[in-house]
Amino acid sequence: MVPMRPVPHAPVPNPGRYALGDAVAPRTLALSQIGRELERLGYPSVYKAERKDDLWEFLAEGSGGLAVITLDARTGRLLSKKPFRPALELAFSELVKRLEKEGITPIVELEFENGVWEIEAAKDGETVEFVVELVSGQVEIRTAD
Repeated sequence: MVPMRPVPHAPVPNPGRYALGDAVAPRTLALSQIGRELERLGYPSVYKAERKDDLWEFLAEGSGGLAVITLDARTGRLLSKKPFRPALELAFSELVKRLEKEGITPIVELEFENGVWEIEAAKDGETVEFVVELVSGQVEIRTAD
C-alpha cells in the first residue's frame, strides 16, 4: 500500500479572507458567537439584527431598556450602544395629525410593535398599510412591504 501524501494546493492569494460570491469579505465570527457577546453585555432579547459590511447592528433589550448595539463582526467588540427612542415617544395626537396631513385617513387600525407604528388606513379609496418610525429624529412614513 502506498502512503497517502497531502495534495498540493494552489497558494491562497489572501489568507484569512474568503470569497462570498464575487466579493471578498473579511473573516467574521459566527453569529452565535456574536449573540453570546450580546448576552454577556446584558442584552439577551434581540428584536432586529442587520449586517452592514464588517458590523452587526442590533435592536436589543436588556436591563437598561431598548438600545441599538453595534458590534464588530470580526471580533465581537462593542463599537457603540445608544438608547433606542422608538416612535412611541411621539405624542399620539401628533402622530395622527401627521398622518392626516399626508392624506392618510380614515385610519382604521394603529398598532405599536417592535419600535414602530403599524397603521392600516384608507388612501385614495384603497386600504393601505403604513409604517411610521423615527429615523434620525425625523418621522418617516412609508407603505408597509
